[in-house]
Amino acid sequence: MPARVTAVHPLRAIEGGRIGIEGSGFPIDESTPPVVRIGDAPARVVFASPRRLDVIVPSGLEGGRAPVRVAA
Repeated sequence: MPARVTAVHPLRAIEGGRIGIEGSGFPIDESTPPVVRIGDAPARVVFASPRRLDVIVPSGLEGGRAPVRVAA
């Protein structure tokens, strides 16, 4: 089953802030966390479960909306 993002909280965050990504099918492997991108920048995963990921917002993003992607 491919990873699916259903919600991102909060909807607005600053560089270095923490966001939660809810969904299903997130690839969890004890040796490496899932790859998460906000815009084109990689985000650091600080918590991972099959239904939730918490990540740190990377620096260098332009203001406004940015897509959140989880590699599966």
